[in-house]
Amino acid sequence: MIGGLFSGGLWPVKTVKGVVTAWLIGEIVAFCLAVKLLGLGTTLLVMFGTSLLGMAMLRRIGLDAAQQLRRRMMAPDVARDGFVDGTLTALGAVLLILPGFVSDAAGLALSTPSLRQGLAARLLKQGPLPGSPASVRRPNPDVIDLSPDDWRVVDKSGRA
Repeated sequence: MIGGLFSGGLWPVKTVKGVVTAWLIGEIVAFCLAVKLLGLGTTLLVMFGTSLLGMAMLRRIGLDAAQQLRRRMMAPDVARDGFVDGTLTALGAVLLILPGFVSDAAGLALSTPSLRQGLAARLLKQGPLPGSPASVRRPNPDVIDLSPDDWRVVDKSGRA
């Protein structure tokens, strides 16, 4: 699946490399600015604090997910909105755990419900990713799908 995302699929490799490079450069610049403004000790303390915040968020998300799973077992027709929202919240928590201020800013942004809801609405409107299990058309068990060579028209008398 991941190979399909990057190898000419959803995102070209050049784009992924460019985004990762820009992100790393942004992290280095943000760290240098923070050290200049706050000092090295305070900067490291802030980074450690945001990592702890991310771990606490991830723990809370895990407990919430277990409760939601129990609820979904009782009512299986729950919409996928909650799943996407929970995934975006978990992504925000992981971004907070990663060292760096750019990832912290993105993680804090994903911790705001209004931004998550808007992003979830856009993701859900686009539909499933190509190649994902949700994008595969599930056949109706009551329908037998035949190719044109496998059938012929028969009239009421049973003749072809």
